[in-house]
Order: sequence, then structure tokens, then C-alpha cells
Amino acid sequence: MKKIFLVEDSSTIKEDFVMILSKFGFTIVDSLNCDDCILELRSSYKKGEWPALVIVDVDMPRIDGFRFVDELRRFDKYTPVIFMTRESEGPEESEFIQTGAIGWINKSLDEDSAKRMVRKYIGY
Repeated sequence: MKKIFLVEDSSTIKEDFVMILSKFGFTIVDSLNCDDCILELRSSYKKGEWPALVIVDVDMPRIDGFRFVDELRRFDKYTPVIFMTRESEGPEESEFIQTGAIGWINKSLDEDSAKRMVRKYIGY
């Protein structure tokens, strides 16, 4: 089963994403902060398990989404990363492309938006 790693510090939003994305057959590995997600990813890679996608909140305590992607790219250049934001408009395209992320989504995710996101970014 394909895995999506989710980094979100709001338990309500995290639960919504897990519920919706699980409906598409993904295993969701969720973390409340970027440090924990980096550890989870490293552990997963050591087992030979590569995620299909990483979704990270831009505005996180201690390490924000941009710094998280920078750290991730030190040991994983290929896994697609999407930023998550509350803003009606996401980060400037140049901002997320420079980090190696492939796009952004709004935190108010519904099933149709999730389906489009999964198809667009990982073709599943």
C-alpha cells in the first residue's frame, strides 16, 4: 500500500486529511512536527519503503515547511512534496519550486479536491 506522509500541527485538520486520503487506499503516516516526520521518513527509507507523497504545513513551529523540504532534499531528491496552507492563495510559485516542492493545497480539503490533488501530483 502506498504511503503519504502528512505533517500538520492541528489535530482537527490532520484528522480530516487522514480520513479523506485513506479513502483512496493510502496509508497515512502523520506527524505533529517536521522533526518527527524527518525521523519517520529516514526510518521508512532504511526499510526500503518510499512514500508516494509528502504533504507539509507551511506554517509549523520550530521548523517551517520550507526548511523541512530543504532538510528532506538532503537525503531524498525525488519524493513529491506539497505545501499545505490556510491562505486562499498559496506561496509564490517561485518559493515552493526553489525548495523542491511541486505545489500547494488549501487546508480546507474536500474529497473532490483530494482526488484531483492525488491524480495531479502522483497520478494515482
